[in-house]
Amino acid sequence: MLTQTCRVLLLFGLVVPGVAVPAWTAPVRFNVTFTKAFSEVPLTGRLVLLLDTNLLIQPRDGAGPENIFNLQPFYSVPVAHWKPDTPIVIDDRTAFFLYRPSELPPRRYVVQAVLDTDGTTWSFATAPGNGYSEPLVFSIDPKGGASVDLAIANRVEAPRFEETKFNKEVDLESKLLGEFYGRPIRMKAAVVLPPSYFDNTTARYPVVYDIPGWGGTHYNVASNSRRYRKNAEGLDRILVILNPDGPLGHHTFTDSANNGPRGRALVTELIPDIERQFRVIAEPAARLLVGQSSGAWASLWLQINYPDFFGGAWTTSPDPVDFRSFVGDTDIDAPSANVFYDADLRHRTQAVARGQQLLSVKEFSDMERVVGDGEQLGAWESVFSRRAADGNPERLFDRTTGLVDPAVAQSWKKFDLRLILETGWETLGPRLAGKLHIYVAREDTFLLDRPARLFAEALAKLKGDALVEFVDGNHFSVADNAALRSRINDHIDKTLLAAFPTLGTNASR
Repeated sequence: MLTQTCRVLLLFGLVVPGVAVPAWTAPVRFNVTFTKAFSEVPLTGRLVLLLDTNLLIQPRDGAGPENIFNLQPFYSVPVAHWKPDTPIVIDDRTAFFLYRPSELPPRRYVVQAVLDTDGTTWSFATAPGNGYSEPLVFSIDPKGGASVDLAIANRVEAPRFEETKFNKEVDLESKLLGEFYGRPIRMKAAVVLPPSYFDNTTARYPVVYDIPGWGGTHYNVASNSRRYRKNAEGLDRILVILNPDGPLGHHTFTDSANNGPRGRALVTELIPDIERQFRVIAEPAARLLVGQSSGAWASLWLQINYPDFFGGAWTTSPDPVDFRSFVGDTDIDAPSANVFYDADLRHRTQAVARGQQLLSVKEFSDMERVVGDGEQLGAWESVFSRRAADGNPERLFDRTTGLVDPAVAQSWKKFDLRLILETGWETLGPRLAGKLHIYVAREDTFLLDRPARLFAEALAKLKGDALVEFVDGNHFSVADNAALRSRINDHIDKTLLAAFPTLGTNASR
């Protein structure tokens, strides 16, 4: 939503300083070129055009489906062998979300073009090497329209990890992933050392492995360190922030047909490498997992599938843990399941706030159809689906009708955490005792409280001791709830002390 400042600027006709606002009279169209600064011409990829009514931002900073609380129009077109100074026209024939160009309400907009040519990360807006234009503010006149010229002349720079005495980057080439992709693939993580690490050079430390949620990477050291305290109080431990980013989205460290052996690479390559480089306690009870949202699901997946390698998972707002309530509270295994519409043909909800639907699943899906692969729905399919004949992940549902493909839904069962526990409880139950902890908002923004309730009911029938707790807040605020964070950290401390009573001698108090 627009801030109060933006509303005032719009009201009085103010725009970004130094940016001219032409008065247009031509039909609404956008003409996009790129400069000769791009050496690898001609270019192939996807051109995305982003609009926003907040004139103070670059549209790519809140691009496409990531901007679900302030829906804005955007457009896309595949490009092949694009040559410099050759315009690509975005008009009513172009794939669109919200409005065709001719349907845009008359007002001022800021527009930006992004060219996605990267194949290493999911985000077209922030992928290193992708091209983008400068943002341009323009007006659509009620009596005319607009003809806007944009030139892609900038490249997204690769992120840099800022190493300090206590923050270190691990960068490892994975043999397993290299064999899968047929090219070098690197696994990266941030290692956050406790203050006492350099005071006592013989002490060894437990490790908390943090898996960020959607869009998060190991570069987010500051925010993740605050969430799972950097040992300012309680037991000293090492925090490792993993990087779950992949070309098809958040890969959840799951071994899959489309993302490769991500879980095996983590537990057989990256973690052993960390344990070689740093003074850690290389024992299962000293390897703990935390995560938020997709990272929470990943933490649970790893704990359940590697029950003897990790010593416990503390997760907030996980993605669906029971596929009887998947996106939009859809039971994907039900006859004639449809993720767009319920039995009464009402639109299923993707996002909700204070009981009001903010976004339907169909709207969310339509956004992803325009922007291309790598977004949330496609990312789930890259994790859970088999690879189709065309080399892409099998589609769980038809993007036009919303109907679920029952054969694909059947193939997903091996990733349903509730089913995994139910079918393997005789052997898994004892090995997971005291290791599963889930915290969910009572009314999650994305309805994730519903699969969590089904999961809790199934665990109760199994007489398992897994904790599923419902708390105040929404999908995002649960992870940042100070009181809950303190309880989680205290519980982690108690778990570690039970396994390693002498750890208390290394505490910073």
